[in-house]
This record gives sequence, structure tokens and C-alpha cells, in this order.
Amino acid sequence: MNRQRGRGALAVVAGLAMFAVGCGSPEASGGGATIGDDGKLTERTELTIAIPGKQLPILAPIMAKAWKKFDERNLDVTIETLASDEAFPLLATGKLDGIWTGPSVGLFNAVAGGADVRMVSPGNYLSEESGGGIWVSSALLNGREFEPSMLRGKKFASSQGNTGTSMVAFSQLLESGGVGVDEVEIVTMSASDAVPALENGSISGAIVQEPLDVALEKNNSAVRVSPQFPDGWNNTTLLFGPSLLRDNPDAGKVFVAALRSTFVDKLQGDYLADPERVADIAEQLEQPVETLQQSTSDLYPTELSFPDEYVATHEQVWRQWPDLLTYDEPLTTEQVIDTQFMDWANEH
Repeated sequence: MNRQRGRGALAVVAGLAMFAVGCGSPEASGGGATIGDDGKLTERTELTIAIPGKQLPILAPIMAKAWKKFDERNLDVTIETLASDEAFPLLATGKLDGIWTGPSVGLFNAVAGGADVRMVSPGNYLSEESGGGIWVSSALLNGREFEPSMLRGKKFASSQGNTGTSMVAFSQLLESGGVGVDEVEIVTMSASDAVPALENGSISGAIVQEPLDVALEKNNSAVRVSPQFPDGWNNTTLLFGPSLLRDNPDAGKVFVAALRSTFVDKLQGDYLADPERVADIAEQLEQPVETLQQSTSDLYPTELSFPDEYVATHEQVWRQWPDLLTYDEPLTTEQVIDTQFMDWANEH
């Protein structure tokens, strides 16, 4: 079982944070600007956020900048590309203003340990037509209809191992067949490596993202058996640290409102089929239009909110592995999610 990010996660965050204070990291905003009657900041304000890479699930902040949505709100946003384990301590110590990422064990452990970091807005959702999800190898099926019991004793791959939000849907799939998570060997493997591993039989199942599913379907080497997330659950989320949660919440509200405006104005419908929008996206992601159009357009909410029991459900799933969460008392929704930014953005 992969359990390496359990009790060590908070210590890693703390150690990296101490290092970040003395390094040449990007400086986050200092505060000062307020919101005017026009819904813009009264002063030009610089913010720095981090993303893990230029990928379709990370599309929204990249395109909000490209389509001038931040600029319209008097924001000057710098987007840094950093791995999550590098970005998180910078966020917690105020060296970054925000991170676009996904819920994780490390985040929950850090919040429980006192880190001033919160989820503030959902990102994208996968559509029903998406090819991304839980895939199992054709060799495992051997012509049979899939049953969760087939994964008992087998290797299953996820890019975050058992520490990410994908474990919610995977745990529910196993439970539907009377299989415990401790009966499956979960390994950490990138989605791009999981595809050939499924094909050569070194793993029996994996979380696969679009457009990697195209090769699996074309070669009939694996079959999709479940969505990657429960219905209505977001794939990504925006996190704020103390610079926006405490020092300058007005800038945070305007930032989230600019994102929501991008969702509403530009990322509804099949935007990857729209020649103008997909050309803009291809330029910013530095990918061919043809590659992007192998994927399904994700869904973006017009009203920002998180699913009911979002925090509690993650905790319940991760507690099935006894050494992942480092705290005993359950976190409340308010400890993990700060709704003030969504609430303001939904009205403005």
C-alpha cells in the first residue's frame, strides 16, 4: 500500500516553509486595495498564484489572465508553475497568494496542524461524456463483465496514490462490491505511465485522464468502469493563504469573481469545439488544437459552491488507511473551506 504522505506530510510542509522564508521566492500581495462600487479594486494589485502545470484541468486561471478577466478587475496576476509540494509551504507562509490544485491528505493534515490555508472556490467538473475515470485492463476482465472483486489483491495506480480526491469514487466503487481498500495495492504512478502499465499488465487498474484514454480505447487494452469523481464533485479547487484570507480579502473576492466571470462567459458549453476559444486555449497551454479536441470540454459552475459533506466524505475515505490523517478530531467544513469569496463572487 502507498501510505508515504500520511504522518510525514505535515512535517514536510513545515520544513519546506522554513526554507521558503529565506529563499528567493515570489512575493505575495501586501494588501491595501479595497473594492469600489464598480466591483473592481480601487488600486492596481499584484497577486501571485501557483499551478502544477499547463493542463486542461488547470485551464481557468490561465485563461482568466489571457482573456483579461483579472485585468478588468484591476488585478495584475502572475502565474507560477510549481509542484504542489513546493507551492504549498509558500502559500502557508504568505509567499504565494493562491494555488490551483486538488484536495489532498496533505492539505487536511496541514489545516489540522494550524496552517492558515483554506479552499475558497471549486474549479472544473468532469462531464458525463468524459473518458477520464477509473479504468481496468482488458487482461483483468478476460471477456467478463467488471466486478469490483476482480481488483482484490491487484495493483491500482493513481498519480496521488491514496492521498488524493480520486480515492472517494474509487472507495465507493470497491464498497459497492464488498471490497475493502486494504484489499487492493494502490501505487503512485503518473497518468502517462499508467497507460502503458495497463497495456503490459503490470497494473490491473488506474485513474486515467483525457486524452490518454484514447489510446486505451483504440487498442482495446482497458475499459472504463467508473467516473473519476462522484456526480457533482469538482476535480480542482482554489486555495488561498494568509495574504488573501487575512491581509487583503477584498483582493481575494475580486480574484474569485474574475474566475467566475471566466467560467460564465467563456467556459460554458463545448468550448473545445469552438474555433476561436480552442485556438486561444491551445496558444496558452502550448498544445496543438487537435490534441485538445481529443478531450471533452469540462464543466464549470455558474454559481460557486462545494458539495454537501465535502470535507467529511474526504475524511471518511482517507481514514480507511489508518496512517494517512495525522489528527483525531474531525475537521469542520469551516476549518477547510472559507465561503466568503464564493459568496461575494456569486453576487458580483
